[in-house]
Amino acid sequence: MKKISLILLLAATAACSKGMADGELTPGNWKQTATIKDITVPGAPPQVVAALKGMVGQTKTEENCMSAAEAKAGVKAMAQGMQKGAGQCTSDGFTSGGGKMAGKITCKTGAGGDAVMTINGTYDPKKLDMTADMETANPAMPGGKAIIHMQMVAEHVGECKK
Repeated sequence: MKKISLILLLAATAACSKGMADGELTPGNWKQTATIKDITVPGAPPQVVAALKGMVGQTKTEENCMSAAEAKAGVKAMAQGMQKGAGQCTSDGFTSGGGKMAGKITCKTGAGGDAVMTINGTYDPKKLDMTADMETANPAMPGGKAIIHMQMVAEHVGECKK
């Protein structure tokens, strides 16, 4: 029992010595990869369904430099940043802790509807792995909506490139 307690104490000390709070990320260059897992447009004609299904499996990868301030702001700030680029968005019930995150982001679309993205995932200081399920309402679409399931992974890949 003393051996287990000592191991736990050493592990806790090592974690604290890094000085990172839960949810903080590592500053530097991050590579993000988003993969479309499924797209559904209820009521769409067969040719549209076929074109959409052709997008399944496609990935988009980009790299960005995360400053020390952004890294310290962490996972929650990263999720809030996702909503900024999408227009009029609000975050609902975003939680993070213990290496897990979840929440919902709702954005007004220019097409007279809302896009709702539900996020669930895991994180540590050097990696985020999340699923995003997005349902977009648009009266002009067959069935009035589209549903997209995505997998997003972001990994720290080193120092920022100059």
